[in-house]
Amino acid sequence: MGIWISDAVKVCDGILTIRVFRRQGQTYSGAILSRGKFESRYGYWEIRCRLPQEEGHWPAFWIQNDGMEENPGTDEPGAEIDIMEYHARWGDSLLHAVHWGGYGENMRSAEKKVSVPGLSEGFHTFGLRWTPRSYRFYVDGKQTWTLRKGVSHHPQYVIISEEIGRWAGEIGKAELPDRFEVDYIRVYHR
Repeated sequence: MGIWISDAVKVCDGILTIRVFRRQGQTYSGAILSRGKFESRYGYWEIRCRLPQEEGHWPAFWIQNDGMEENPGTDEPGAEIDIMEYHARWGDSLLHAVHWGGYGENMRSAEKKVSVPGLSEGFHTFGLRWTPRSYRFYVDGKQTWTLRKGVSHHPQYVIISEEIGRWAGEIGKAELPDRFEVDYIRVYHR
């Protein structure tokens, strides 16, 4: 028996499930964030999860701080660090991205699309080694990208989201409910 945190979020047998579902003609999704409960700077951040299979889903594991709107146009606000963003229509590809300099016209971004055979099947790990000088991204323990720009020096909180939107494809074509399952999230420090 599981515990429903909301209609979109459930914990059962140690697995966190964020689902997308329809009710009375509306489509709903969920997210979990650690703002105010857990925030940290640098280290190795990792999630082990199983990705949804239907078009229109946009699961992501990312870290953020509340300062992105302050001091726009500088590196001071911190960054939005998208450790993993996935769309089922991409098949075995995912996106790593970093946005910094505040949101809006001053925002700067870098991203890398990565192909990983078998990504759409079973559980996988997605990680970020964040140091004062760089970000190194990993999938299943293998390094997939290094970025030395836009490095945040501020504590960040975790966001796990299962969003819907046109960028991810037509959710109306999806057979629902579908789910994003999380086995664990870990943050390691030296």
